[in-house]
Amino acid sequence: MIAREPKSDEDVGSVLDHDLVVELMDRGARRAIEEARRRGVPIPVDGDDGAIRYELPDGTIVDEDPWHGKSTAPDGWYERFGITPEQTP
Repeated sequence: MIAREPKSDEDVGSVLDHDLVVELMDRGARRAIEEARRRGVPIPVDGDDGAIRYELPDGTIVDEDPWHGKSTAPDGWYERFGITPEQTP
């Protein structure tokens, strides 16, 4: 974790609060990503060129949204990646 230096003694509390908030947000994001992977949901990722790509449950990165903007998986999606019905969203 990267912490900024406090400018004064009064600023120490806000720096610690900031670091805690950043840590909690990072932890929440990691948990959400792991849950999405477990459930077979494609994860949006930033490409080196700034374009949004999608990580599939098997780790493959693709350029197009595999769910085509829908909130449900296309037919055969879960079977393709070995996701059981209990794991689906």
